[in-house]
Amino acid sequence: MPERARELAELKRIAVATEVAARAAGAAILAVRESGRADVQRKSDHSPVTAADLAAHEVLARALSAILPGVPLLSEEDPEHFTLPTSGPFWVIDPLDGTEEFIRGGNGFCVNVALCDGTRPVLGVVHVPVVETGFAGVPSDGAWRVRASGGEEALPGPLRARAGEQMLVFVSRWHMSRKVEAMRHALPLHVTEVRGAALKFTALAAGEGHVALGGGGTKIWDTAAGEALLTASGGFLFGPGGHALAAEAPTWKNPHWMASGDPALFPAP
Repeated sequence: MPERARELAELKRIAVATEVAARAAGAAILAVRESGRADVQRKSDHSPVTAADLAAHEVLARALSAILPGVPLLSEEDPEHFTLPTSGPFWVIDPLDGTEEFIRGGNGFCVNVALCDGTRPVLGVVHVPVVETGFAGVPSDGAWRVRASGGEEALPGPLRARAGEQMLVFVSRWHMSRKVEAMRHALPLHVTEVRGAALKFTALAAGEGHVALGGGGTKIWDTAAGEALLTASGGFLFGPGGHALAAEAPTWKNPHWMASGDPALFPAP
């Protein structure tokens, strides 16, 4: 088997195991919701954290260390204990992406897991607990959906509008800004729909819309898994001027960004 084929087969194996781990984290989140004991607190940056965030973090930390022993873990819930390796892969996770939505009793939250090499994700998994559905992707090897009933379904990727056709654009309730609004107004004929957390990426990968927009309030753990999923399904994610996102330590902040399957929609560099 050629070396590249072996690498892709190994990434697919890791992605399948990672989807199982994310599913277990999703179950932990739902267990906290059912218990009614979310125990909401505020972190140093004033963002919320709940018992569900922490439970999902613990599930993922154990599972991912078993999948790839010794690979460092960058988690939204424990970023201060992460040291960026000089070479080799590292995990990036958001154990509960959409904590505000979870606290308010909504369903727009998910579990994000990405394996990165440098600043680029080489595989990504987004699990949606309320519908028990996982989305996984390995760039250059495709993206797929796993429902609770089992089995894999290939994802078609983002829609591409024909001339004069109205597009569907996904935006976030929590990360709007003047820059995001400017990007939205620069798009051709469209309507907008709110999709929380990384659910914007799963919707694009599943062929449910044309564009997703995000603000500078997001961080690497909000976008890495979705970026891998989107790229694997044939889409693109770029920041200002059509450049790739490049969140860096210690803040791990993203600039505003646009995701789509149509490169012509991105601003020229």
